[in-house]
Amino acid sequence: MANTSTRGILLTMLSAVTFGFAFTLGPMTYGEAGSNPVTLTFLRNFLSLPVLLAILWYQGISLQVSAKELWSLTILGGIGNAVTTLMLFIAFSLIDVGVATTIHFIYPVFVTIGCVLFYKERLGLQKFIALLIATAGIACFFLGVDMSAGFSGGTFLGLFLAVASGVTYAFYIIYMEKSG
Repeated sequence: MANTSTRGILLTMLSAVTFGFAFTLGPMTYGEAGSNPVTLTFLRNFLSLPVLLAILWYQGISLQVSAKELWSLTILGGIGNAVTTLMLFIAFSLIDVGVATTIHFIYPVFVTIGCVLFYKERLGLQKFIALLIATAGIACFFLGVDMSAGFSGGTFLGLFLAVASGVTYAFYIIYMEKSG
């Protein structure tokens, strides 16, 4: 068996590929295939449970949690995972998947801003420049969508939901890190 580092890299690559397929293929099931963003979000989360349970069982991890841990898990699962995914899937139904996904990836900007504002973390010059470049890149996407799609109500809602999914995902990352 490969060493832990190689196995971790391979599993990360597999995760990225399957993550990408889920968001690329999912919207293809809308409409005639009988799916919608709510159904897809439910099935994505529900069908992952047996895999997660098998991993926990294999590693001998107990399912017993304290009331505080249950509350944290509810917040993480509800806001961080379900709401984020639902908003992103709805955005996919309103704007192009590539545009919505790219805009969703503004979340590192919100993670940094949240950590600076709420946890008083320092923002060095390199991070500040990186945030400016990332924000400028996302702004270019907004301008491109605005010009090409005519900026209808559905387009605006799709853009808003893509950004909002980035915000809730940033919350998820910060909460997971800081809540213990």
